[in-house]
Amino acid sequence: MNPILKLIAATAPVCIAMAPAMAQTVTEFPATKLKKGETLTLPLDTALHRQSAEVRAAVGSNPAHGKANWSATILDSDGIPLCRATVSWGETGFDDAFSQRYLRLSVDTADASGRLLPASHYDRYENVDLHRGANSLAIDITGSRVAFAVGDDLLVHAGEAHMPRPGATISVTGDRTLRVDHAAVKSYPGRKSALTTAWTTDSLAAYFSSAQHLDPVEGVWTFLDRDNDPRWALPGGFYTLAIVRSGNHPEEFDILYLSGARTNSQMWNACMIKGRLTSTRFLDHYLMQWFDAAGNDAGPECSADIQNQAILQLNFPLHHSRIRFARSDNRLLQSAEKQSK
Repeated sequence: MNPILKLIAATAPVCIAMAPAMAQTVTEFPATKLKKGETLTLPLDTALHRQSAEVRAAVGSNPAHGKANWSATILDSDGIPLCRATVSWGETGFDDAFSQRYLRLSVDTADASGRLLPASHYDRYENVDLHRGANSLAIDITGSRVAFAVGDDLLVHAGEAHMPRPGATISVTGDRTLRVDHAAVKSYPGRKSALTTAWTTDSLAAYFSSAQHLDPVEGVWTFLDRDNDPRWALPGGFYTLAIVRSGNHPEEFDILYLSGARTNSQMWNACMIKGRLTSTRFLDHYLMQWFDAAGNDAGPECSADIQNQAILQLNFPLHHSRIRFARSDNRLLQSAEKQSK
């Protein structure tokens, strides 16, 4: 390899993968049998932006004849219905020789009074159990949008609904004995919860005043100036930041947001993670991961440098931008907390 290229490869600031933990939480419910009129309640978290649920169930008698059905209703915290998905069966003809059986998923949405009104239906003729076997109903909630899918082994999108308020529970019931083989709720933590830390401005102030050996990068930093191309990037605010060592990792540091957000300011509270630094073999030079105003990773090749122990420069070469911060008095922590609220 060319020695010059080898040197460039060794020194190029590559942003390493240190995305915030976005672990999904799955709550499973034991198999059960519901008599007519009984319900299985699946709890939801009204604070989360995205959640999903899956119910696999079968009616106790042959559903192809008659009007057997089972449903899942999303209710708000007051128990008022927001929308409902109903699994039922039907036939296109009047005798077994010429009829074709199908599974129908009907979606109802609520009006202002909470009354459920028919919105849509979807019929499936394949990849569904049309006799005594189980079918699965999947519910995906993203904000106010609810998407439904249904099937036996292969689930297919079968309808959508809009909720005017967050759902608090899903109520599952049938018009006759219902065998529930499986039920689960999956939660997807949002960016905000993933970037939240246990730090407070008080604990930061105590840490900075009591720590005997702070790294040169640790402390409070306030916005100084910027050099950016608005065609590539715009600043999300005029930030005040705190930088602290990351747990027991001597070479890693957390960049904590304190105040100053202008874009998407409701996303940010004091002491949330705004980025991370990793020491390199070069003095006062760090690899960096940065989270933009929406909480998304700003991309690779970002880095940070300390100049004269007083200036912190954040470099975003792919965005043709750099931002500088000045070292500040740690007593700014209290005022920064007030500004972030």
